[in-house]
Amino acid sequence: MGDSHRGKNNPMYGKTHSEESKKKMSEVKKGNKFRLGTIQTDEVKAKISRTQRAKYLARLEEEKRKRYRDFKEDGQSMIKKGYLKE
Repeated sequence: MGDSHRGKNNPMYGKTHSEESKKKMSEVKKGNKFRLGTIQTDEVKAKISRTQRAKYLARLEEEKRKRYRDFKEDGQSMIKKGYLKE
């Protein structure tokens, strides 16, 4: 809002909303209005699926790298550390 609508230049300066107006504004703001009724296309669903799968696989790879680092640093067998069963 620019300086042209500040203070006394604001159309609502010195005025208040009526109870009816307040009630209407309150009703409009209630509830979840985000993307309600929006239907995603199969293409978008596939894209979201690929992204989520990639994040999951990246997390698994990081865990594998960490295990390998731990294995190399300690020199203990992976069986003793509990990564593999006998």
